[in-house]
Amino acid sequence: MTDLNVHPDLSLEFRSSVSMFATGVAIVSNTLDDAQVYGMTINSLTSICLTPPTLMISLKEGVMLDQVLKTRQFGVSILSKNQKDVSNNYSRKEKDAAYEKHFIVREKIPTLQDCLSWFECEVVKVDQYEDHTLVFGEVKACGVDNSAISPLLFFSSNYHFDPRPLN
Repeated sequence: MTDLNVHPDLSLEFRSSVSMFATGVAIVSNTLDDAQVYGMTINSLTSICLTPPTLMISLKEGVMLDQVLKTRQFGVSILSKNQKDVSNNYSRKEKDAAYEKHFIVREKIPTLQDCLSWFECEVVKVDQYEDHTLVFGEVKACGVDNSAISPLLFFSSNYHFDPRPLN
């Protein structure tokens, strides 16, 4: 493995190169011990398989990872183009509690209302790689909000929206 601390130019080049991969933006969510909803912005979300339906998220050490490991569950909300402010809020250490009102519990886990789609997952596997923990969650419930049709995207370290099909 290459040590990016020894090769700082590689670290910068890697960051720039990987930013060219467009991703969706999502909020991973859980409930803290005091029933407060806790959310965190992610763009490291992968659909692993259809049978059983499984997602993988990548988390660094912190409150979200602690709660996911403790409760063995997590929610994921795929953001629409109108939810840039939600993404910004949940990407900060200090979050504005006013955004909690945007979460609803459809089955067991809080997810955002008015998002493109949502998932409620039960943790089935956890793998550690360097400073990230890969969390695999079997989807127990999910849905699509047909009124929200354009995704919020992240590309070249900036938000984008309105992807157009190439016909």
